[in-house]
Amino acid sequence: MELVSRGKKDAYFIQDGNKSFFGTPYTRRNPSALETFYQETGSPSLFGQYVDIEIPRFGDILQSAEVRIQMPTWLPSEIVSLNKTIHMDASGNYLPDIRVGPKRLHYGWTNGIANFLIKRWILMMDSIQIQEGFGDYNDWQPLSDTTHLKAPLLNYSTGSHDGAESNIQRNATPPELTFKVPMLGPLPIAALRAQRLFLRLYLNTRELLVESGADASGNYEICPAPWDSQPIYIDGVLQKEVTISKYGMGQPHIRGRFELLHVDEESREILKKTEHAIIFKQQYRQDFVLDDTMWPTGPGLTTSKNIRIELQGLFQRLFLGLTSYARVRQNKYRDLSPPIYGPVVAENLQYLNSMSVTINNQERISPWATSTFQELSQNLQMPRDIARKLYFIIFGSYLEVDEPAGAMNLARTQKAVLSLTLNNILPDPQLRSKLTLASLMGDAWNILDIKDGLAKVRYMD
Repeated sequence: MELVSRGKKDAYFIQDGNKSFFGTPYTRRNPSALETFYQETGSPSLFGQYVDIEIPRFGDILQSAEVRIQMPTWLPSEIVSLNKTIHMDASGNYLPDIRVGPKRLHYGWTNGIANFLIKRWILMMDSIQIQEGFGDYNDWQPLSDTTHLKAPLLNYSTGSHDGAESNIQRNATPPELTFKVPMLGPLPIAALRAQRLFLRLYLNTRELLVESGADASGNYEICPAPWDSQPIYIDGVLQKEVTISKYGMGQPHIRGRFELLHVDEESREILKKTEHAIIFKQQYRQDFVLDDTMWPTGPGLTTSKNIRIELQGLFQRLFLGLTSYARVRQNKYRDLSPPIYGPVVAENLQYLNSMSVTINNQERISPWATSTFQELSQNLQMPRDIARKLYFIIFGSYLEVDEPAGAMNLARTQKAVLSLTLNNILPDPQLRSKLTLASLMGDAWNILDIKDGLAKVRYMD
């Protein structure tokens, strides 16, 4: 508009400041600019340690945060590039076929490595914890909400695959991965100039992050370790004088990726003076164990187990996932189905026969078949996610907008009980145990108040 001449001949165009050349009302908008900024960690990232990523202070509004990850590899340098060229030949075989160790197994970083590398993350403001999250939650929640078009991109960016042998091998040299941090936001960091913001990431140990393919008996290796002078075979041929060193493989390279919005001075002053009340979701989890004594011992039998729900907060839905201890020892964390050995019958395919929820001695959710908690969970669920044994306990509609809707306030309940009817699953032949690890997770609503440059979480459990 400033390019218009101010002469009399242009009086027609500038006679009404509320109209543009296109005949629509003109509304003044403060200028802004979006910047993508990469931030390195404050110290080297090491397996089994925590690392901090400083959130940039020069922006005005933090729009989103991601963690970019480049995993090291145990493969020698001369084989790394070869592994990245894996393809299917005319006979339907994947080449090159790279196997390790005397059992000649495929090895790769565990399925969904970007989510399982980060065991836990927290958003810190000086020495105050504002928000907390978990890596395995990032494996559960995003896929349940995504669409058919976005799911392949999400899987590729996190190192997730279908569990095929070729994909296990391919995951030994994954591309740069992305861990999306579900932080509260947009966050007006211009109103927090006096406080230091940073992400703290707790990393899993290297030994918990590698999985193997199946051996000749169909079993996976317990505590996989494809290093320490293990022999390497390419297309069945032993590679002489080529071995793997555990201590020479390096550490993951981690950096933060932030989208920052810069505004003009007028808008910046408004951000500083305004009292902000930002609604956000806080992740909570409750872990429990179902040991051998809790499972039925005869064909066709079931037993009941009541779990006291200890989670506190305002929830719209909870996630329940069960993983056999054998799968955990094999580092196959995405496998939420019972290991199937022996005759394949219905009771061996599901951990649970039915499930219900009782709140304050009143049945809030009636006993339903556990398949109902999968199939009715989301309209966007894809068939492969429904087949995955992840159960959604929904108390109200789960909208995409960041506002509570139909939530259950578990902070004000006297007693909340999750009732599980356990099937007679078969014990794992490697560990000879039915021991199962379970996690109940969910998002509770909270509010971050910002006033006079200081921030605090309104509801603390």
